[in-house]
Amino acid sequence: MQLLRTAAAILALCFVASCAAADGSGSLAAMLGSAAVKGAQQLNTIPAAVLAADGPTETSAATPTLDAANTTAAGAGGELGSRGFGSSGPGQRQRLGAELRTYLEKVFKDRPAALSRIREAYEKEQQQEGTQQGGAGGFGYRQPEPTDKQAPDAQQPAVEAMSLYINPPNTPQPGNPAIDALYEADHPEHQSRMQELVTQRGYPLETYTVVTRDGYELVMFRIPYGKYRNNQPGVKKPVVFLAHGVTLASDSFTILNANESMGFVLADAGFDVWFGNTRGNTYSRRNVNGLYTYMAEFWYFSFDQLSTIDLPTMIDFALAKAGASKLAFVGHSQGCTLAIALCADKPEYNNKFSVIAHMGPVVFVDFFRAPFLRFAAINSLDQLFIALSIGEFLPNRLVAPLYGTLCISWPLDEVCAAALSFIFYGPSIFITPDDYVSIATTWPSSVGSRNLVHWAQNFRSSELELRKYDFGTACNVTKWKFGHGFQPKPFRETCNQYEYGSEVPPAYDLTKVTAPTLMFLGENDIMSVASDVEEEVRRFGPAHRGDFIYSDYAHMDFVWDRNAKHLVDLADVFFRFSPGTF
Repeated sequence: MQLLRTAAAILALCFVASCAAADGSGSLAAMLGSAAVKGAQQLNTIPAAVLAADGPTETSAATPTLDAANTTAAGAGGELGSRGFGSSGPGQRQRLGAELRTYLEKVFKDRPAALSRIREAYEKEQQQEGTQQGGAGGFGYRQPEPTDKQAPDAQQPAVEAMSLYINPPNTPQPGNPAIDALYEADHPEHQSRMQELVTQRGYPLETYTVVTRDGYELVMFRIPYGKYRNNQPGVKKPVVFLAHGVTLASDSFTILNANESMGFVLADAGFDVWFGNTRGNTYSRRNVNGLYTYMAEFWYFSFDQLSTIDLPTMIDFALAKAGASKLAFVGHSQGCTLAIALCADKPEYNNKFSVIAHMGPVVFVDFFRAPFLRFAAINSLDQLFIALSIGEFLPNRLVAPLYGTLCISWPLDEVCAAALSFIFYGPSIFITPDDYVSIATTWPSSVGSRNLVHWAQNFRSSELELRKYDFGTACNVTKWKFGHGFQPKPFRETCNQYEYGSEVPPAYDLTKVTAPTLMFLGENDIMSVASDVEEEVRRFGPAHRGDFIYSDYAHMDFVWDRNAKHLVDLADVFFRFSPGTF
């Protein structure tokens, strides 16, 4: 066994090193095929979704006009949505609009056709001053007219204006082989895994795509009813939303058999079950503003954006579609973090949760015990991602084939299981090597490197706080890019003073979390450790309603354990807290 553990440690280090060896442009350029990447670099046009100069395209239901609060400057260095443009004055909007134009012109200086379209789009936008949320000299937002695909039901409450209802998902602008190749490379057969897992077990599955205000397409799934209780399609049921953790996706809740997976158990218990997928994971890998996953700019996000943009967009859509005012929330690992950060940053969302169940919550990380992650954070290995402009960590298309090929038979299955535990999660007495073979069909779901950097920053902090992303204090206008020397900073690569108005990133105030919360904890969990959780509970105050402690659970037992004792407790909690009649 000691030999296996040693081998696992070596394999883990080699494994992570190989995953980090992506090219400097982002993450998966080599996997996309040199022809596709080269073709994309030689494009002489910008998709209409980027410039939004001509309104909706043939294949896109409707695209909001480019605006400083709703757009990622595709291929040109980042999102502008986190700057608070909605409340900015005309002068600031005019200055930032001019800065954006200058930056885009610099990026596309060798592409006359693209440059012409940028100038044309900018002039058109300037002529639209005074439109909704617009301002002098800024990029005004025009809410698109609803189409058949987009219009919400008349009875549904209004959903955040920046979200579009699209089902099925948009397709990329046709006619360019490079774009088509990149799209196909980002949508392998793995994309159908969730549908296969659900429908082959005899459950209905609905698929939706919502678009965030900064252009990311988030794929959501829904099991509207189960096989047993309240299994009639037309019966209104209490809504449950399941939020996955890091390196995971919605399929982590459906990977086991019907009587073992949380998604199926809750559907059979009589709930309307919704599954979220945050940006960058296996299912949510597109951006309507022309960013692709081979671009580093696609990955310019941390759990700040996942919690304050992605999660409310999905929550609002689920409530509107279900015709409900509240839902029960289940978070696993980082999924718990997102709900806590959302309620702290936007306290009005507390009223949209009937109860929040935290399974293996990871919020404070001062005492977490995962050996490899501690080593990486202490030694600032995460800074390599920034220095090398690596956008994606654990890319699924690199890892899943390797894991699925090498880890299917003894003794390597033992080594792989031990390696997975060593890197992230800790050992489980319930999850067997055979289980890992099945899990490998969905794991890992890709992770943005900046998200891991954000967690490392919080670990290295001397304070017991959950802080927003630290952009640093150097507000210089250039940055070092590996292999290219000093380059202009991407528009979203800024400093704390510019981003937050202070030298130190603000902390999320957990005392603002007022929705009823319950903790589901494992005593063998090396990620969610009692000392950290106790401080979370103390700050929640009256919102904390109780704990469920499982003496033999590790971190991943909450989603991958076939003897899931916690599912009975979870269903019981939801029966008591969720509105609706059973």
